[in-house]
Amino acid sequence: MSPSLLFLTGEYEHKLDSKNRLFIPGRLRECIYPERDGLGFFLVFGPNKILGLYPDEYYRRLAVREEGQLVPGAELVDFERVTFALASHLELDPQNRLTLPAKMIERAQLGRDVVLIGAKDHIELWDGKAWKNYLAGQLEKHEELLELGRQARRGRANQESTKSKRQR
Repeated sequence: MSPSLLFLTGEYEHKLDSKNRLFIPGRLRECIYPERDGLGFFLVFGPNKILGLYPDEYYRRLAVREEGQLVPGAELVDFERVTFALASHLELDPQNRLTLPAKMIERAQLGRDVVLIGAKDHIELWDGKAWKNYLAGQLEKHEELLELGRQARRGRANQESTKSKRQR
């Protein structure tokens, strides 16, 4: 039986080949359940020009989960227009590679050295140098981020405790 949540972790260094194909590591593939998450991927242009790979059925569920209002606001229309226009459906080849569209590689400023990271419910594709620089900056403030996470968890636990007491 497959777990109910998609949970992707890890850091994987790879190279785009001359045909823009990228190997998807087995450790990431084994966390994706085809009967639940689908066989292919959606490549999505995300924040800070980072490309995200979402298992196709999972992404479809995300896309329709938060249905917009009958008459959505202009910002929502703009967001959906750009997000879905730039998204690409990709299939793994028999060697477990995806062929990335050249336009997406250019927009994301990916070089041939690529780092794939498990980012909870999706895979992010980073240019190797950009990832190295980003990670170095994040590691410098890692202790601070851990403490913020601890505080947030304590705050949620306190909120749940207060809510539970009110319900009694």
